[in-house]
Amino acid sequence: MSDWETKKINELFNIGRGRVISSIEIANNSGKYPVYSSQSRNNGCMGYLDSFDFEGEYITWTTDGANAGTVFYRDGQFNCTNVCGTLKAKDSIEIDHRFMAFQLSQFSKRHVSYIGNPKLMNGVIAEIEVKKPPYPEQKTISAILDT
Repeated sequence: MSDWETKKINELFNIGRGRVISSIEIANNSGKYPVYSSQSRNNGCMGYLDSFDFEGEYITWTTDGANAGTVFYRDGQFNCTNVCGTLKAKDSIEIDHRFMAFQLSQFSKRHVSYIGNPKLMNGVIAEIEVKKPPYPEQKTISAILDT
């Protein structure tokens, strides 16, 4: 573990957000691509659209509401609402999204602000420090944790 680095999320990931997606849009454009929102049931899925905004591996988290700080690993084509933050590795050869999602989910709730509506905003998550072992170790650990 001596070669594990400590890095801030903003050093490893591009940080983004989803967009406003209404239930009317989902009803009028029903399709096969999941729409993830702030809920945590059903893996955060609130419906399906006929198009997608994101493709590939991502980490998402709930930014607002009762489930703020809930972290998910995503892979494939999907959509996120505006109450979902997105993390995409700046260097996919160095970062295993699944490993980082496991790690971040262990302590993200500690960074939620509970003043008024619970929130874990992009600026706060950007400053969270995580451990970054060498990529092969990340893959091994995520494979073990995934079983």
